[in-house]
Amino acid sequence: MNFSRAVRWWEARHTKARIVRGVQAVTVGMLILAISFLARCAAGIPQSGDEAPSFELDGADGQPMTLAQLRQANEAVVLVFYRGLF
Repeated sequence: MNFSRAVRWWEARHTKARIVRGVQAVTVGMLILAISFLARCAAGIPQSGDEAPSFELDGADGQPMTLAQLRQANEAVVLVFYRGLF
């Protein structure tokens, strides 16, 4: 093996290693970003027993009703959410 061939072999070997290290660094960075994003999303998910934020909806009679009004009139309020239309 002559010197120029050895140099090309050395450069090719190290270029591949740099590419692999770059791909590994990008992959690790994306994993850290995804984990931090999911952690922030999970922090905002309400858990059983958490208080619901105040809101206003129309009642069955068409009159506006707030969650605060329901809490004053009743000892407990149960919120149930259904998927779809009725």
